[in-house]
Amino acid sequence: MEWNFNDKKWTMFASEIEAMGTEIIHQTGIEDFKQLKKMELWGRLATFFGYLTAWIFPNPLSIWLISQGNYTRWAIVFHQVSHGAFDRIPNIPPRYTSHYFAKGYRRCLDWFDWITAENWHYEHNKLHHYYLGTKKDPDVVWRNAKIIRELPLPLYLRYLISIFIASIWKLFYYAPNTIAESRHYKGLLRSNKIGWNNWNPFTAEGKELWIEGLLPYFLYRFILLPLLFSPLGKWAALSVLINSILAEILTNLHSFATIGPNHTGDDIYTFSDSSKCRAEFYLRQIIGTVNFPSHNDWRDFLYGGMNYQIEHHLWPDATLLQCQRVRPKLIALCKKYGIHYHESKIFPRVLMTIRMMAGSCKVLEIQTKAKVQSC
Repeated sequence: MEWNFNDKKWTMFASEIEAMGTEIIHQTGIEDFKQLKKMELWGRLATFFGYLTAWIFPNPLSIWLISQGNYTRWAIVFHQVSHGAFDRIPNIPPRYTSHYFAKGYRRCLDWFDWITAENWHYEHNKLHHYYLGTKKDPDVVWRNAKIIRELPLPLYLRYLISIFIASIWKLFYYAPNTIAESRHYKGLLRSNKIGWNNWNPFTAEGKELWIEGLLPYFLYRFILLPLLFSPLGKWAALSVLINSILAEILTNLHSFATIGPNHTGDDIYTFSDSSKCRAEFYLRQIIGTVNFPSHNDWRDFLYGGMNYQIEHHLWPDATLLQCQRVRPKLIALCKKYGIHYHESKIFPRVLMTIRMMAGSCKVLEIQTKAKVQSC
């Protein structure tokens, strides 16, 4: 597919997108922060009540509550703050700004996970957002799943492998990949591809993965927390351990279901080169992304705000509240310029993503190229 960005309509399109972005900046205020605090509280309460019942016996309620609390810290709180969504709001606590949140010792207080905030910033905030769908984008599911598709196994086994990877993808994919991309950017690694060296504790990148990423979180989540319940008996500690492990698996599946399909499908474009002008960049964020339905804060809480991915990719530092508000305007703008605004229910998208990983579904056009005569 080709687009001629010399047409004046694309200049107008880019200007209108940027005008919406300016409006978002002017509207961002204390109400946005209050919404964040509300959803942060919901996440904290989920974690609290999850562990309050986790010691009794392994049970689905504790597993879901712990998982939702963990997911909320990543998808809603850390994700927004890391993009600087609240940096311009005056007089908010500094810990809610991108300069402090989860940095240094605050990692243990703000967002303790397999991944460090510093490595996430480069892999996600820079590469994924500014090179969406291109070869520089580290999060293109189609490309990352090539090894699964090419396995000489029956299709049903490739499906099972895809689902298994989805259940551990933060540990298996994000943790080593964020380190590889960050170290490659700093000139410390010749390649950003994940291989044995990324897991080998005797290499620099492997040491960073184990010492700064995996071991601290593992010791906290699966050793320290269960031990805190040991005064209640061995069964209590074991129950917390089992619930914590299953909650971790559920968090991975939950996050994969809401994140993986956002840029995956046979109706979503990938690109063979980088965008060459503002209009092309904005257009790619729309046609390379799909949203899930949104109605209220509760649904957005369950989706982790990932149901506003088109808005988020156009304005990464927009708060969730601003994404909610600008959505109808963006839909109208897309209709005005004849651009398809993708919105789909989550379960069909998840199925499409798994099928694509296993090799029974292909991308729309893996080499789709938006051509520009001059910008």
